[in-house]
Amino acid sequence: MATIATAERAPANYGNLQHTALSAFWFGSNFLWIPLTTVLIQAQVDEVVPKGSQNTAIGVALGIGGLLAMTVPPIVGAWSDRLNTRYGRRRPIMVAGTLLTIPGLLILMAANNYPEIVIGYAIIQFFFNAAGAAYAGIIPDVVPAQQVGKASGFLATMTQLGIGGGLGVTSVLGSNRAIYLIFMAVILLTLIPTIWAARNEGLAPLAPPPKRSMGEAIREFLRPLHEGDFAWVVFTRLMISAGITAVHLHGAGVGAAGPVLVPIVTTGTITLAPSSSTAADAVHFLSSSAIWISFNVGTVVRRGTRENPRRARRTARP
Repeated sequence: MATIATAERAPANYGNLQHTALSAFWFGSNFLWIPLTTVLIQAQVDEVVPKGSQNTAIGVALGIGGLLAMTVPPIVGAWSDRLNTRYGRRRPIMVAGTLLTIPGLLILMAANNYPEIVIGYAIIQFFFNAAGAAYAGIIPDVVPAQQVGKASGFLATMTQLGIGGGLGVTSVLGSNRAIYLIFMAVILLTLIPTIWAARNEGLAPLAPPPKRSMGEAIREFLRPLHEGDFAWVVFTRLMISAGITAVHLHGAGVGAAGPVLVPIVTTGTITLAPSSSTAADAVHFLSSSAIWISFNVGTVVRRGTRENPRRARRTARP
């Protein structure tokens, strides 16, 4: 991918407007993903599943989504490295993936039973992860090498704004399913400037890759997971994601692993992430962690109050 990126980087420096446009899709992505996976799916499952089965149902739905989130991006990303179209390699997948996410949002908006929730959620996980995988290659493709750090800073900013905006709108609307219409509008409106800013991406056709046996292709596909700096990037992101998930699921009352996993992954992430990430990534990690921890502490308090109102009243007495 390094050869591809070097060959296609724009010769001129990107201005702040172009960086903002290029990172806009990351705002839309976080605006959708964070409320959807932390609030809305759980709330909808709670509405249609008997009380004693809610945690299991939430775990199954999130597990299916997690499996798709783990398998779709590397496959689609590798495909986008080799795709040749008149509209570029990444942009067609981003547009198609985003448009095909909309049926999943519509299904969730109208869902009245558990299978419909799982189907809608799986559609979103599949297609929006595909769009995100293609988007991940945009910046190294088009941003000049000396500005990659600046581009990462814009991405980190858009991440925080997207998380805050998505959770803020969700808290205002509550259980109103009009939130899904807002998701549709946001992901489409943030896709447009990113496509514009990346309009020079993928215009040079690529030579076909050398033919390999199935075994060689699989080894090459998995090589970044255990070799070089990228392996550290994957590992630290794994720890960050595991920490976020453990805190959230413990706060939501799903399973008993949270109290064990939270200190382990938090220690590992804080220790290792700064050694293998840029300063922008470190700021991103710390601010994201603060948002997620504060949000999930609130989840614990609210759930505890709802499940044991007498204890809450006793605690509140002077």
